[in-house]
Amino acid sequence: MAEHKGFTRLKADLKAEQMQNVYIFYGEETYLRARYLQQVRQLLIPAGFEEFNDHHLSGKGLTVQALSEVVEAMPMMAQHTLVTVEDMDLFKLDESQRNALIALLEDFPEYCTLIFIYDTLDYKRDGKMKKLCAALDKHVCAVEFAQQERAQLVNWLRRRFTALGHDIDSSAADHLLFTCGTLMTDLVPEIELGSNDLLLDLASIGLGIAFVPDFFLDGKSQDLFRLNIREELPGRQLVLAYQEQIPLPQAAAEFIRYF
Repeated sequence: MAEHKGFTRLKADLKAEQMQNVYIFYGEETYLRARYLQQVRQLLIPAGFEEFNDHHLSGKGLTVQALSEVVEAMPMMAQHTLVTVEDMDLFKLDESQRNALIALLEDFPEYCTLIFIYDTLDYKRDGKMKKLCAALDKHVCAVEFAQQERAQLVNWLRRRFTALGHDIDSSAADHLLFTCGTLMTDLVPEIELGSNDLLLDLASIGLGIAFVPDFFLDGKSQDLFRLNIREELPGRQLVLAYQEQIPLPQAAAEFIRYF
């Protein structure tokens, strides 16, 4: 499957450090989208000046006039501003709003980069709206963050495991893809460092006592040992805390269904 031309253009823009004025980000690979959005943000917005130059808007109920005010605001102690708009369906704007959007695109400030993000909405062009389609084709770079091919995913998994100090061969990578799916968004929670591993790493360098299941000590550093206590451990209650917008590992999602 050939790489989407908008995705290729985005990577070229980042490499050249020369961003387009307007992008549309869409597609099911939300992890990849977040990574590239962060790269755009780091390129355009100096650290410490995000509050003045990095603007986030919800597309729900947003008018083009309100959007224009934010887009046209001058950067403060920086050369660029970044405006992200989440879930504004451009093809469901009424005619007056579409005309206002077209006018904005045709006279867009050079210092601003605007990104329309289709998160919960699908990006579907309506060919009947010819003027809007023509304006988008001329002024906007549409970037699809599509599901990656197997070879790309295997290479990515190897890089992730290497960064965590581990290796993964092709057969293990294929098993992980078969078990957890082929979206990076779903794979990341499965391969990130677990909290028990982190606690043991901290304890092994002398930073306190780790309270973990005893089987986690098997094969670990000899500097770690079980601590026997006289008091009987009190009964515990199970509390689940998670953020709905962050993907859960498959095992965790199945576990939550029991409650």
